[in-house]
Amino acid sequence: MLRVENLSKIFGSFPVFKDVKFSMGLGDALQITGPNGSGKTTLLKCLSGYLESDFDALTYNEGSIKNTDVAFVSSDDRCFFPKLTLSENLGFFQKFYGTQFNLELWKSRLGLEAHWGKAYQDCSTGIRKRLALLRGICKQTPILFLDEPFANIDPEFQPELQSYLFNSDFLNNKILIFASNN
Repeated sequence: MLRVENLSKIFGSFPVFKDVKFSMGLGDALQITGPNGSGKTTLLKCLSGYLESDFDALTYNEGSIKNTDVAFVSSDDRCFFPKLTLSENLGFFQKFYGTQFNLELWKSRLGLEAHWGKAYQDCSTGIRKRLALLRGICKQTPILFLDEPFANIDPEFQPELQSYLFNSDFLNNKILIFASNN
């Protein structure tokens, strides 16, 4: 169970959000919506521990949230090696995380097979976004934070991606929290 109580973030004297409270269990998904600049990414970063929050009580299974409990996926390109192929990049992260993962299944689901041998720097923004999603899924954490997971994804592929992420088989052992403009 993920419990969030009194989560607030203040920059200077400006409160981005205040007294956020909710709880979630495995199999639950939460969408955070709002316009650009409304604090969605800041909230995700505070929840995931990537940004320090003010006045909070976050617990997972009655204890502190650890790095091994969360995966945070954003559009930040700085976590990949530009000259390495998609395969080499993901191989690095699999070894780093030390997870056993059905890579072939998810590589197929995310439509990455045709790009697998390409250098990361030679891929489109949409393909990079799919690789970032795969990196987050590959970490195999119980809590998955996705920042704008459908942005820069081909419109015809978005429904398919949604069906994979919100499928009960995938969500069964996850808490999914994602931010979206709509």
